[in-house]
Amino acid sequence: MVAVAFGGIIESMRATGYGADLELTQDALMIHAGKVAATIQQATTITIPLTDVVRVEWKDAGMLVNGHARVFVSDGVDLRSYGARPNAINPQSLVVHWRRKDRASFEALRAQVDSLLAAQPSRRELTARVATGAADQEDALRDMVAKAKRREVTLTVFELWNGSGSSVEVVGEAYRRRELAALYRPGGRRPGEEFEAEAALVAEVGNAHDAHAVRVDIEGHTVGYLAREDAVRYRPLLVRLALEGQCAVVKARMWATNDDGTWRGRVTLKLGEPDSIFPVNAHPGQPAAELPEGRTIQVTGEHEYLDILGPMVVAGHTMALWCTLHALTIKHPRSEKRVVEVRVDGQPVGILTQATSTGLLTVVDHAEALGRTVIAHGFLSGNSLAVSMTLSVPRTVDLTEEWISEHLSPTA
Repeated sequence: MVAVAFGGIIESMRATGYGADLELTQDALMIHAGKVAATIQQATTITIPLTDVVRVEWKDAGMLVNGHARVFVSDGVDLRSYGARPNAINPQSLVVHWRRKDRASFEALRAQVDSLLAAQPSRRELTARVATGAADQEDALRDMVAKAKRREVTLTVFELWNGSGSSVEVVGEAYRRRELAALYRPGGRRPGEEFEAEAALVAEVGNAHDAHAVRVDIEGHTVGYLAREDAVRYRPLLVRLALEGQCAVVKARMWATNDDGTWRGRVTLKLGEPDSIFPVNAHPGQPAAELPEGRTIQVTGEHEYLDILGPMVVAGHTMALWCTLHALTIKHPRSEKRVVEVRVDGQPVGILTQATSTGLLTVVDHAEALGRTVIAHGFLSGNSLAVSMTLSVPRTVDLTEEWISEHLSPTA
């Protein structure tokens, strides 16, 4: 079967992968998803116009790991226009996996796709489109801020994760003495008293001193900004959240004194690395009981699911993932044990040890009896050969009565 594209004749071809097929047609790359993949991607067939394709990343299949083709599109393109939701690792990519036995068909497809993209005359246009993507986002952000001020839109709050327990210092408190005083005097706090609060991180628009400025607000008062080098790292995520109608908040530690009549303060944010503070996969949905963060526990057996987790890993980074917890009975010839099974996007990716599972099973059992799913914050690191997955969850004994009433009560 042949097709004409960009003034030349190419062969239209299709390679069968693991859970999905990749097809090259006259003017598009098409992903035909199987039942499981279609559920994850929220689309049975995804059609990606070749004019939108920036590049295709190919990884060969080996003895222990699957291969994949990851299709990247311009930052200016919303994947939802194709009928799909953003990919778990890169919001501008879609991926198809294959086993070693399928290598030949994917190698043939790769040669055809790479050749076609190399000869595509619109590459310069796409490059320019990517370059202007940031400017387009800033314009969209400015429009969103204007709508929020007119109360045409209402932002929802998302508390950024911090499984690493790391922190970031705020700068510029010395220029916010009135704001520091306002946080202490009306609230009945004494100078020199340290307190914890919730801080909003705001990607500012129109800042004459720093185009990447990220403002830090506590209880409606601006207490400072992220340092320039930090603002550059965190702003892309904050802009993305704002355009999705979300305001990012973090826990903060605040301290200020007024010993000589001059207010001086310090603000520290409980803020991890940009990759690990916002989950890269979609929320599992409701009804759910989301566990607060707590101690770090290791998931075991994740190496057996390298075909699932491997493509999600970005070497050198720790990726945040929504995980669900489920009761699993493992039967042996003369005994059986119950443990917690960990799943990502509905697929098992490991278990917790029996000792670690004991307390959490109480939570899982209560939630399942109410028809709810327990959700935990997961963190994935490693490479295509080895992965490590952890969860940040509290001990059952440390769960507050307020959390139990909100999530495990029949009337919740």
